[in-house]
Amino acid sequence: LSDKQLLQPAEDSLDLIGDRELQRSLSSVRSKRNRRGPVIEADGMLKMFHCPYEGCSQVYVAISSFQNHVNLVHRKGRTKVCPHPGCGKKFYLSNHLHRHMIIHSGVRDFICETCGKSFKRKNHLEVHRRTHTGETPLQCEICGYQCRQRASLNWHMKKHTSEAHYNFTCEFCEKRFEKLDSVKFHKLKSHPDKLAT
Repeated sequence: LSDKQLLQPAEDSLDLIGDRELQRSLSSVRSKRNRRGPVIEADGMLKMFHCPYEGCSQVYVAISSFQNHVNLVHRKGRTKVCPHPGCGKKFYLSNHLHRHMIIHSGVRDFICETCGKSFKRKNHLEVHRRTHTGETPLQCEICGYQCRQRASLNWHMKKHTSEAHYNFTCEFCEKRFEKLDSVKFHKLKSHPDKLAT
C-alpha cells in the first residue's frame, strides 16, 4: 500500500470514533514519514499512537506499526496462516508470517552482550537490554505508569477502559484485582500477619 492508501479513511468506519481523529493522529507525524521507528518526544519519552477504534486499546510507538494495525486489523483481516503443524496462527502480512516462522526454527541469533541470553528476534533483545539499563521508555498518558515493552503498556491500558473487570477482592482490605494470582500476591505482600493466623 502507498502512503496515501495507508492514510485513507476506512469505508466501514462504524466502529471508528472518528476518521478525523485518525487523520489527526496520522497527520501529526506525516512530516516524519522518513522515520519509520519510534519518535522521541521533547521530554525524552516515546511518542504514543493510540488506536482510535472503539473498544481497541492497542498502543504503538512506531507510526508504521500503528498504520499496519489500523489498516490490517480493523479494515481487512488475517489471511496468512502458519503452516507449522498444530500452530495455525493467522497474520495480516506475509512478512509477519515469515517473522513468526522463526519461532518454529529454534534459531537464536541475537545474544545479549551483558548476560549472554539469546533471542529469536532483534526487537526482543532490544527490550531485554532494558532490564540491564533500567530504561522504561513507554509511559501511560493517563496515569504515568512506565514500562519497558509495548505489551506491558497495552495490558496496562485495559485498566483505563470500561471493560476492565476487577472480579477478585482481598477480604482483608477490599482492594479489587483483575486476576486471582494478583490477589494472592497482594495478600502475601500487604497482609502477611493476617495470613499466618
